Parts: sequence; C-alpha cells; structure tokens
Amino acid sequence: FPVTIKQLSAQGFSIITGGGQGLMKAMNEGAKLGIYGQSIGLNIVLPHEQHPNEYLDLQIKFRFFLVRKLMFVYFAKAIVAFPGGVGTLDELFEVLTLIQTKKIKSFPVVLIGVDFWSPLMRFIYETLVKTKMMDKSEADFIFCTDDIALAIDYIKKRL
Repeated sequence: FPVTIKQLSAQGFSIITGGGQGLMKAMNEGAKLGIYGQSIGLNIVLPHEQHPNEYLDLQIKFRFFLVRKLMFVYFAKAIVAFPGGVGTLDELFEVLTLIQTKKIKSFPVVLIGVDFWSPLMRFIYETLVKTKMMDKSEADFIFCTDDIALAIDYIKKRL
C-alpha cells in the first residue's frame, strides 16, 4: 500500500488516517514518501491510548468522535475504507448519510477488500435498495475492489 499511496501523494493528494499503527501507519508512510501530499493523523483520546505513528506531518488529537468524523470528511475528496471494526463502519456510514442527505458534496467512496465488504454490499442492495430505504444511484457510487490501481483510477475519474 505505501507505494500506491506514494503515487497519490506525488500528485498532491494528502492522506488522512486515524494516525495509529498497522494499516494507518502504512498509509501515512506512503503519503510521506510521495513528497507533495501531507500525511495527516486524526488521533482520538481513548482509555487504551492509541499512539501516533512516526510518519505524520500533522497530528491532531480529538476527545470526541463527532468532531473527529467531521474533520475526516470536511476536506476529503474521496474516502477509501479498508476492513475494520465498528469505528470503521461508523465512519463509513456517517459519510454515506452525509452524502445521501446532501449535507456534503458527493465524492468517491471506495471499499478495499471484496471478501470483507461483499456481505455489506449485498445487504445494501438486497435490503436497503430493495425496500427503497436507499436509492440505487446512492449505492452505485460505492466502489468495492481488491485492486488499488483500480481504486485510484476510480477516484481520479470522479474528481
């Protein structure tokens, strides 16, 4: 992932993550290697402290998830979600709700990890779209792939 993120950063895109370890660290490292984009970490103060990674150009700490989520989408040109837990789902559905209600301008939403996200996508189409709780056009702008190059191409074509 760092090599692909480096390509985005080299084109001037900044990468915003939660600023922690693991995949977030890899993303921030890629952004740092790309030189032109910034590597930003939006950390949250939790009982079991998450430590910021060493690849951040800018680290901002938040006490409340609400404010942190707002900052994730405020400057975003696209959202790329990787497999994660309840926090990832919370942030993803916050973005989808804001787009659906037109509180923010629609932008590309990419899910990386077909095996992980397929059950959710089935639920969206077979339950939410089928029962008209979500319009098909709203679901169709969510792009799910395992191919990072396709994800980048999808984002660039929609900017």
